[in-house]
Amino acid sequence: MKTIGFLNSASKKNFKAFSEAFRQGLQDAGYAAPGDVKIIERWAEGDYHRLPKLAKELINSNVDVIATTGGTVAAHAAMKATKKHPILFVSGYHAKKAGLVKRGGNATGLSMHTTESLPKRLAAVRQMVPGAKKVAILLRPSKAFVYAREKEHAKKAKLVVVEARTDKELGKAFASAVKQGAGALIVCADPHFTTHRKKIVALAAAHKLPTAYPWREYVHDGGLMSFGPSLTDAYRQVGQYAGEILNGSKPHTLRVHMKKVSDFELVVNAKTARALGLAVPQKLSARGELV
Repeated sequence: MKTIGFLNSASKKNFKAFSEAFRQGLQDAGYAAPGDVKIIERWAEGDYHRLPKLAKELINSNVDVIATTGGTVAAHAAMKATKKHPILFVSGYHAKKAGLVKRGGNATGLSMHTTESLPKRLAAVRQMVPGAKKVAILLRPSKAFVYAREKEHAKKAKLVVVEARTDKELGKAFASAVKQGAGALIVCADPHFTTHRKKIVALAAAHKLPTAYPWREYVHDGGLMSFGPSLTDAYRQVGQYAGEILNGSKPHTLRVHMKKVSDFELVVNAKTARALGLAVPQKLSARGELV
């Protein structure tokens, strides 16, 4: 039986819908029955330092392919652990610039461009909250490649940077944003934040701080607005790629799927907007989805 290693930096409990989308992609590729393929899962639960060890565990389990989801940090851990096994990734940053794609290499996947799209997200926030003179961004500090790029983009956009390494630090981050005069906040696409999205949405409501998110799942949990690609679709496509590799394809023959800003979804929670005293601009409602 073919075996897939599934490596994720976040928490299984709050990523259930995404992992199900991955399995749907496998089904699309012809692996529908439980007996068709074995999936060995490893979840870092937000502790990125565990990823190298978890990647080695998967390799030692003789997997045929490793699907790394939950950010570039998971892909880097797998790539450092093996040059032999096919690796699939979901990267928030340009895959080639992040060092994930090399000629004849063993990795392919999706570039979500959530980091590079910050100017577009900021423009949508300013339309939604025209009275916000300052806008903050919530980042998770780490040694990961993408964190440094996120800080660079934030500095260029003149955003107020607030940080939280753990879920316990989220409250202080929101309080800091308000104290520094931020009239709105953008949450970066860190998997750890996605894991704790309900707590983040609750903090935004408690501080009455209009907040924009990278994925629509935040909005369905009561968040104000999101602007980004479909994370569910990304996991489904990684599942499809995993199936193609099990069928004999090589990573370098599967093109890296590049998400464009034109692929992004704009979703607004009308109830939350009313609670914050905000009117949804016609330009946003016309090109987005109200829930």
